Amino acid sequence: MPGHAFVKMHGRYYDAECLRGVVNWRRLPLVKKAIQDGRTVPEVKILTPAKFQESWAVDDEEIEKEMEIMGITSRLKQTRSQANCGSQAQLV
Repeated sequence: MPGHAFVKMHGRYYDAECLRGVVNWRRLPLVKKAIQDGRTVPEVKILTPAKFQESWAVDDEEIEKEMEIMGITSRLKQTRSQANCGSQAQLV
C-alpha cells in the first residue's frame, strides 16, 4: 500500500474519504480495502506537523514534471508571477 496520510484528532482518525472519522485507523476506507485485498498495511508512524510537512514536501518543479508525464497541463508557471501580486499559486 502506498503512503497515505491521515489525521488523529479527539480520539478519531480522519482522511479525505472519512470526514466523520473512525476510532480505529484500520477502519479508514483506503486501509480497510487494502486489508480486504490482502495487501500489506504498514504500521502507523506518528509525525509532528513539521516532520510531516518535511516528509511529504514536494517542490513546484517536481509537481510540474509529474503533471507533464501524466499529460496534465499546468497554469502554475503563470500563477507564480501573479503570486507576487497577492494571488495564490494553484494547480489547475
